[in-house]
Amino acid sequence: MPHCPDNSHGIIPHPLKIQPGGGFFCLSGQVPVVIGQPEIAPLVASFAAFLARHFGIVPASPVLAGTVEPAMRLMLDNRLAKLGDEGYQLRIDDHGILARARRPAGVFYALQTLRQLLPPASGRETDRNLPIPQLYVEDRPRFAWRGLHLDVSRHFFPPAFIKRYLDYMAMYKLNVFHWHLTDDQGWRVQIPGRPALTETGAWRSQTLVGHLEEQPPRYDGIRHGGCYTPDEIRQIVAHAHSRCITVVPEIDVPGHAQAAIAAYPGLGCTGKNVPVWTTWGNSPHVLNPDEATFAFLTDVLDQAAPLFPGNYFHLGGDEVPTDQWRASPGVQQRIKALGLAG
Repeated sequence: MPHCPDNSHGIIPHPLKIQPGGGFFCLSGQVPVVIGQPEIAPLVASFAAFLARHFGIVPASPVLAGTVEPAMRLMLDNRLAKLGDEGYQLRIDDHGILARARRPAGVFYALQTLRQLLPPASGRETDRNLPIPQLYVEDRPRFAWRGLHLDVSRHFFPPAFIKRYLDYMAMYKLNVFHWHLTDDQGWRVQIPGRPALTETGAWRSQTLVGHLEEQPPRYDGIRHGGCYTPDEIRQIVAHAHSRCITVVPEIDVPGHAQAAIAAYPGLGCTGKNVPVWTTWGNSPHVLNPDEATFAFLTDVLDQAAPLFPGNYFHLGGDEVPTDQWRASPGVQQRIKALGLAG
Protein backbone atom coordinates (compact mmCIF):
# COMPACT_ATOMS: atom_id res chain seq x y z
CA MET A 1 0.00 0.00 0.00
CA PRO A 2 1.46 3.42 -0.91
CA HIS A 3 2.59 5.74 1.85
CA CYS A 4 -0.02 8.44 2.54
CA PRO A 5 1.27 10.96 5.10
CA ASP A 6 -0.90 13.64 3.50
CA ASN A 7 -4.20 11.79 4.07
CA SER A 8 -4.51 10.41 0.55
CA HIS A 9 -7.56 8.45 1.74
CA GLY A 10 -9.47 11.74 1.75
CA ILE A 11 -10.76 11.60 5.32
CA ILE A 12 -12.66 14.81 6.10
CA PRO A 13 -11.73 16.66 8.21
CA HIS A 14 -8.04 15.80 8.07
CA PRO A 15 -7.35 13.56 11.10
CA LEU A 16 -4.83 14.39 13.78
CA LYS A 17 -2.86 11.23 13.05
CA ILE A 18 -3.02 8.69 10.24
CA GLN A 19 -0.69 5.74 9.69
CA PRO A 20 -1.16 3.57 6.58
CA GLY A 21 -1.11 -0.21 6.82
CA GLY A 22 -0.19 -2.83 4.30
CA GLY A 23 -3.33 -4.08 2.61
CA PHE A 24 -7.10 -4.28 2.91
CA PHE A 25 -9.68 -5.74 5.25
CA CYS A 26 -12.91 -6.95 3.67
CA LEU A 27 -16.12 -6.06 5.47
CA SER A 28 -19.13 -8.27 4.85
CA GLY A 29 -22.28 -9.42 6.57
CA GLN A 30 -20.37 -12.40 7.97
CA VAL A 31 -18.01 -10.26 10.05
CA PRO A 32 -19.06 -10.46 13.75
CA VAL A 33 -19.84 -7.19 15.52
CA VAL A 34 -18.72 -6.90 19.15
CA ILE A 35 -19.56 -3.89 21.33
CA GLY A 36 -18.08 -3.10 24.71
CA GLN A 37 -21.11 -1.30 26.17
CA PRO A 38 -24.89 -1.36 25.49
CA GLU A 39 -25.03 2.39 24.73
CA ILE A 40 -23.03 1.77 21.56
CA ALA A 41 -25.76 -0.46 20.09
CA PRO A 42 -27.83 2.41 18.56
CA LEU A 43 -24.73 3.73 16.78
CA VAL A 44 -24.07 0.30 15.32
CA ALA A 45 -27.70 0.01 14.24
CA SER A 46 -27.47 3.30 12.35
CA PHE A 47 -24.26 2.20 10.61
CA ALA A 48 -25.83 -1.17 9.78
CA ALA A 49 -28.82 0.59 8.20
CA PHE A 50 -26.41 2.61 6.06
CA LEU A 51 -24.63 -0.57 4.87
CA ALA A 52 -27.93 -2.28 4.08
CA ARG A 53 -29.27 0.72 2.17
CA HIS A 54 -26.20 1.40 0.03
CA PHE A 55 -24.40 -1.94 -0.23
CA GLY A 56 -26.95 -4.63 0.51
CA ILE A 57 -24.93 -5.79 3.52
CA VAL A 58 -26.83 -6.88 6.62
CA PRO A 59 -24.27 -7.02 9.46
CA ALA A 60 -24.61 -9.52 12.26
CA SER A 61 -26.43 -8.35 15.39
CA PRO A 62 -23.90 -6.91 17.86
CA VAL A 63 -22.88 -8.94 20.90
CA LEU A 64 -21.43 -7.64 24.17
CA ALA A 65 -18.57 -10.13 24.30
CA GLY A 66 -16.58 -12.26 21.93
CA THR A 67 -13.04 -13.25 21.01
CA VAL A 68 -13.57 -14.47 17.45
CA GLU A 69 -11.42 -12.80 14.77
CA PRO A 70 -11.61 -11.08 12.42
CA ALA A 71 -14.37 -8.90 13.84
CA MET A 72 -15.65 -5.36 14.03
CA ARG A 73 -15.19 -4.12 17.61
CA LEU A 74 -16.43 -0.88 19.10
CA MET A 75 -15.91 0.09 22.72
CA LEU A 76 -15.66 2.89 25.24
CA ASP A 77 -12.38 3.30 27.09
CA ASN A 78 -11.93 5.83 29.89
CA ARG A 79 -8.17 5.66 29.38
CA LEU A 80 -8.60 7.80 26.26
CA ALA A 81 -9.29 10.99 28.21
CA LYS A 82 -6.65 12.80 26.14
CA LEU A 83 -8.98 12.54 23.13
CA GLY A 84 -11.89 14.26 24.90
CA ASP A 85 -15.54 13.38 24.47
CA GLU A 86 -15.49 13.35 20.66
CA GLY A 87 -12.08 11.88 19.87
CA TYR A 88 -11.45 8.30 18.79
CA GLN A 89 -8.94 5.70 17.67
CA LEU A 90 -9.68 3.56 14.61
CA ARG A 91 -7.50 0.61 13.64
CA ILE A 92 -8.11 -1.53 10.56
CA ASP A 93 -5.85 -4.55 10.06
CA ASP A 94 -5.96 -8.32 9.54
CA HIS A 95 -7.76 -8.69 12.89
CA GLY A 96 -10.65 -6.55 11.64
CA ILE A 97 -11.90 -3.13 12.68
CA LEU A 98 -11.35 -1.68 16.15
CA ALA A 99 -12.87 1.64 17.21
CA ARG A 100 -12.24 3.00 20.69
CA ALA A 101 -13.33 6.26 22.29
CA ARG A 102 -13.98 7.78 25.68
CA ARG A 103 -17.61 8.62 24.90
CA PRO A 104 -20.26 7.37 22.41
CA ALA A 105 -19.80 10.50 20.28
CA GLY A 106 -16.22 9.42 19.61
CA VAL A 107 -17.40 5.98 18.46
CA PHE A 108 -19.93 7.72 16.22
CA TYR A 109 -17.22 9.81 14.57
CA ALA A 110 -15.03 6.73 14.14
CA LEU A 111 -17.91 5.19 12.20
CA GLN A 112 -18.16 8.32 10.04
CA THR A 113 -14.48 7.96 9.17
CA LEU A 114 -15.12 4.31 8.36
CA ARG A 115 -17.93 5.37 6.04
CA GLN A 116 -15.55 7.66 4.18
CA LEU A 117 -13.10 4.79 3.72
CA LEU A 118 -15.68 2.55 2.04
CA PRO A 119 -15.57 2.15 -1.74
CA PRO A 120 -18.33 3.77 -3.80
CA ALA A 121 -21.55 1.76 -3.91
CA SER A 122 -22.21 0.32 -7.38
CA GLY A 123 -25.31 -1.77 -6.67
CA ARG A 124 -23.58 -4.95 -7.83
CA GLU A 125 -23.33 -8.19 -5.87
CA THR A 126 -19.64 -7.47 -5.31
CA ASP A 127 -20.65 -4.60 -3.02
CA ARG A 128 -21.34 -7.20 -0.34
CA ASN A 129 -17.63 -7.74 0.25
CA LEU A 130 -16.15 -4.29 0.85
CA PRO A 131 -12.36 -3.77 0.79
CA ILE A 132 -11.30 -1.16 3.35
CA PRO A 133 -7.69 0.07 3.49
CA GLN A 134 -5.76 -1.03 6.53
CA LEU A 135 -4.58 1.93 8.61
CA TYR A 136 -4.58 3.55 12.02
CA VAL A 137 -6.38 6.84 12.65
CA GLU A 138 -6.36 8.90 15.84
CA ASP A 139 -8.40 12.05 15.87
CA ARG A 140 -10.09 14.62 18.06
CA PRO A 141 -11.83 17.83 17.00
CA ARG A 142 -9.91 21.06 16.93
CA PHE A 143 -13.05 23.08 17.65
CA ALA A 144 -15.77 22.19 20.16
CA TRP A 145 -18.42 24.11 18.19
CA ARG A 146 -18.54 22.93 14.57
CA GLY A 147 -21.67 24.50 13.20
CA LEU A 148 -23.71 24.78 10.04
CA HIS A 149 -26.54 27.29 9.56
CA LEU A 150 -29.75 26.90 7.57
CA ASP A 151 -32.19 29.78 6.97
CA VAL A 152 -35.63 28.23 6.42
CA SER A 153 -37.41 31.54 6.95
CA ARG A 154 -36.45 32.97 3.58
CA HIS A 155 -36.58 29.59 1.81
CA PHE A 156 -38.61 26.83 3.43
CA PHE A 157 -37.26 23.26 3.39
CA PRO A 158 -39.43 20.26 4.40
CA PRO A 159 -38.53 17.91 7.29
CA ALA A 160 -37.12 15.22 4.97
CA PHE A 161 -34.63 17.73 3.58
CA ILE A 162 -33.64 18.87 7.09
CA LYS A 163 -32.93 15.27 8.14
CA ARG A 164 -30.82 14.70 5.04
CA TYR A 165 -28.97 17.96 5.79
CA LEU A 166 -28.23 16.61 9.28
CA ASP A 167 -26.99 13.33 7.81
CA TYR A 168 -24.41 15.17 5.72
CA MET A 169 -23.41 17.31 8.70
CA ALA A 170 -22.78 14.17 10.74
CA MET A 171 -20.74 12.53 8.01
CA TYR A 172 -18.30 15.45 8.14
CA LYS A 173 -18.35 15.55 11.97
CA LEU A 174 -20.23 18.85 12.35
CA ASN A 175 -22.06 18.98 15.68
CA VAL A 176 -24.19 22.17 15.86
CA PHE A 177 -27.19 22.90 13.61
CA HIS A 178 -28.20 26.58 13.72
CA TRP A 179 -31.82 26.56 12.55
CA HIS A 180 -33.02 30.05 11.52
CA LEU A 181 -36.78 29.65 11.99
CA THR A 182 -38.29 33.16 11.85
CA ASP A 183 -37.64 36.40 10.05
CA ASP A 184 -39.39 39.08 7.99
CA GLN A 185 -40.02 36.63 5.14
CA GLY A 186 -41.66 33.80 7.10
CA TRP A 187 -42.48 32.33 10.52
CA ARG A 188 -41.86 28.56 10.53
CA VAL A 189 -42.70 27.33 14.07
CA GLN A 190 -46.27 26.26 14.79
CA ILE A 191 -47.25 27.63 18.22
CA PRO A 192 -50.46 26.22 19.77
CA GLY A 193 -52.88 29.03 20.56
CA ARG A 194 -51.22 31.36 18.05
CA PRO A 195 -52.58 30.01 14.73
CA ALA A 196 -52.04 33.18 12.70
CA LEU A 197 -48.28 32.85 13.10
CA THR A 198 -48.27 30.02 10.59
CA GLU A 199 -51.63 30.48 8.84
CA THR A 200 -50.60 34.03 7.88
CA GLY A 201 -47.00 34.54 8.94
CA ALA A 202 -45.64 31.41 7.24
CA TRP A 203 -46.70 32.50 3.74
CA ARG A 204 -45.61 35.33 1.48
CA SER A 205 -47.29 36.18 -1.79
CA GLN A 206 -44.11 36.11 -3.90
CA THR A 207 -40.35 36.37 -3.72
CA LEU A 208 -37.84 38.85 -5.07
CA VAL A 209 -35.85 37.55 -8.04
CA GLY A 210 -32.33 38.84 -8.59
CA HIS A 211 -30.32 41.31 -6.55
CA LEU A 212 -31.93 43.54 -3.92
CA GLU A 213 -30.58 46.69 -5.59
CA GLU A 214 -31.74 45.77 -9.09
CA GLN A 215 -34.23 48.29 -10.47
CA PRO A 216 -36.99 47.85 -11.28
CA PRO A 217 -37.37 44.92 -8.83
CA ARG A 218 -38.52 41.58 -10.25
CA TYR A 219 -40.70 39.02 -8.46
CA ASP A 220 -41.53 35.40 -9.24
CA GLY A 221 -45.27 35.71 -8.56
CA ILE A 222 -45.26 32.38 -6.66
CA ARG A 223 -46.73 32.01 -3.17
CA HIS A 224 -44.08 30.54 -0.88
CA GLY A 225 -44.10 29.17 2.63
CA GLY A 226 -44.53 26.31 5.08
CA CYS A 227 -44.04 25.52 8.74
CA TYR A 228 -43.02 22.79 11.17
CA THR A 229 -45.40 21.25 13.69
CA PRO A 230 -44.14 20.55 17.23
CA ASP A 231 -44.06 16.82 16.42
CA GLU A 232 -41.99 17.44 13.29
CA ILE A 233 -39.57 19.55 15.30
CA ARG A 234 -39.26 16.83 17.95
CA GLN A 235 -38.52 14.26 15.23
CA ILE A 236 -35.87 16.49 13.66
CA VAL A 237 -34.25 17.21 17.04
CA ALA A 238 -34.22 13.47 17.82
CA HIS A 239 -32.70 12.77 14.41
CA ALA A 240 -29.99 15.32 15.16
CA HIS A 241 -29.36 13.94 18.65
CA SER A 242 -28.84 10.42 17.29
CA ARG A 243 -26.10 11.91 15.11
CA CYS A 244 -24.43 13.82 17.95
CA ILE A 245 -25.76 17.16 16.69
CA THR A 246 -27.19 19.90 18.91
CA VAL A 247 -29.95 22.04 17.39
CA VAL A 248 -29.78 25.78 18.12
CA PRO A 249 -33.07 27.43 17.10
CA GLU A 250 -33.30 31.08 16.14
CA ILE A 251 -36.42 33.19 16.71
CA ASP A 252 -35.40 36.69 15.66
CA VAL A 253 -36.70 39.63 17.74
CA PRO A 254 -37.33 42.55 18.02
CA GLY A 255 -36.22 43.27 14.44
CA HIS A 256 -36.61 40.85 11.53
CA ALA A 257 -40.15 40.34 12.82
CA GLN A 258 -42.41 41.46 9.96
CA ALA A 259 -43.87 37.96 9.52
CA ALA A 260 -45.01 37.96 13.16
CA ILE A 261 -46.43 41.48 12.77
CA ALA A 262 -48.25 40.39 9.61
CA ALA A 263 -49.91 37.68 11.68
CA TYR A 264 -50.68 39.94 14.66
CA PRO A 265 -50.57 43.65 13.69
CA GLY A 266 -50.88 44.68 17.34
CA LEU A 267 -47.31 43.50 17.88
CA GLY A 268 -46.03 46.30 15.66
CA CYS A 269 -45.43 49.92 16.52
CA THR A 270 -48.00 51.30 14.06
CA GLY A 271 -50.85 48.81 14.51
CA LYS A 272 -51.27 48.73 10.72
CA ASN A 273 -51.68 45.58 8.65
CA VAL A 274 -48.48 44.65 6.84
CA PRO A 275 -47.80 41.63 4.60
CA VAL A 276 -45.13 39.01 5.10
CA TRP A 277 -42.15 40.63 3.42
CA THR A 278 -41.48 39.66 -0.19
CA THR A 279 -38.04 41.22 -0.52
CA TRP A 280 -34.67 41.02 1.26
CA GLY A 281 -32.77 43.47 3.40
CA ASN A 282 -33.87 44.84 6.77
CA SER A 283 -37.56 45.59 7.31
CA PRO A 284 -38.41 48.83 9.16
CA HIS A 285 -41.25 47.03 10.98
CA VAL A 286 -40.12 46.06 14.50
CA LEU A 287 -41.89 44.79 17.59
CA ASN A 288 -43.49 47.31 19.93
CA PRO A 289 -41.82 46.95 23.36
CA ASP A 290 -45.03 46.94 25.42
CA GLU A 291 -46.53 44.45 27.86
CA ALA A 292 -48.67 42.75 25.19
CA THR A 293 -45.55 42.01 23.14
CA PHE A 294 -43.70 40.68 26.18
CA ALA A 295 -46.66 38.41 26.97
CA PHE A 296 -46.63 37.17 23.37
CA LEU A 297 -42.89 36.45 23.44
CA THR A 298 -43.12 34.73 26.83
CA ASP A 299 -45.87 32.45 25.50
CA VAL A 300 -43.96 31.67 22.29
CA LEU A 301 -40.71 30.90 24.09
CA ASP A 302 -42.42 28.88 26.83
CA GLN A 303 -43.85 26.64 24.11
CA ALA A 304 -40.87 26.59 21.75
CA ALA A 305 -37.98 26.20 24.20
CA PRO A 306 -38.94 22.68 25.44
CA LEU A 307 -38.77 21.44 21.84
CA PHE A 308 -35.03 22.17 21.85
CA PRO A 309 -33.21 20.54 24.79
CA GLY A 310 -29.82 22.05 23.94
CA ASN A 311 -28.11 24.75 26.01
CA TYR A 312 -28.58 27.58 23.51
CA PHE A 313 -31.55 29.47 22.05
CA HIS A 314 -30.78 32.32 19.66
CA LEU A 315 -33.07 35.34 20.09
CA GLY A 316 -31.50 37.52 17.40
CA GLY A 317 -31.32 41.08 18.67
CA ASP A 318 -29.36 42.25 15.64
CA GLU A 319 -30.08 44.82 12.91
CA VAL A 320 -32.98 46.58 14.62
CA PRO A 321 -34.03 49.82 12.87
CA THR A 322 -35.13 52.30 15.52
CA ASP A 323 -37.12 54.69 13.30
CA GLN A 324 -40.52 53.38 14.44
CA TRP A 325 -39.45 53.49 18.09
CA ARG A 326 -38.33 57.10 17.73
CA ALA A 327 -41.66 58.00 16.10
CA SER A 328 -43.82 56.23 18.69
CA PRO A 329 -45.01 58.32 21.66
CA GLY A 330 -45.69 55.12 23.63
CA VAL A 331 -42.19 53.78 23.09
CA GLN A 332 -40.65 57.17 23.95
CA GLN A 333 -42.69 57.29 27.14
CA ARG A 334 -41.48 53.82 28.09
CA ILE A 335 -37.85 54.81 27.42
CA LYS A 336 -38.29 57.80 29.74
CA ALA A 337 -40.01 55.71 32.44
CA LEU A 338 -37.19 53.17 32.40
CA GLY A 339 -34.54 55.89 32.52
CA LEU A 340 -32.86 54.65 29.34
CA ALA A 341 -30.40 56.83 27.44
CA GLY A 342 -32.08 56.09 24.09
